[in-house]
Amino acid sequence: MRDCAPNIDIVIGDARLHLATGADGEFDLIVVDAFSSDAVPAHLLTREAVALYFRKLRPDGVLAFHISNRYMDLAPVIAALARDANLAGALGERTPDNDDLAMLRDASRWIALAKDASLLSDLVKVDGWQSLSTTRETRLWTDDYSDVLSVIKW
Repeated sequence: MRDCAPNIDIVIGDARLHLATGADGEFDLIVVDAFSSDAVPAHLLTREAVALYFRKLRPDGVLAFHISNRYMDLAPVIAALARDANLAGALGERTPDNDDLAMLRDASRWIALAKDASLLSDLVKVDGWQSLSTTRETRLWTDDYSDVLSVIKW
């Protein structure tokens, strides 16, 4: 953080609640990175949360989810959110090679969402990235419904 621009604010607390108090259309990019443990904050993966994120993004903004998780496959959840909100999506997966493993680098999965597929066109050209699609359907998560058991990697 010491290398960031001088006006960086660090806010501690529930990101969704704090984000709600900010100005609409303020951000170019929102990164949601809270899913690597076995405790998934489901309230960050709902229809209402995605609507909030896109209200806070500029029209050409991108929402990125870091979904690396040993126990759960969150891609179908985000794909359902993208379909519901008519958003374009890209899935990026990085598998470590032997050199990466020697440096203790692990696999990584990301999903980027945008209002227009053209905003992700350069991203899907990068090795490891592709347009978001899923053959595994899941019910849309909302503030009133989520099903963590449905995304467990049995």
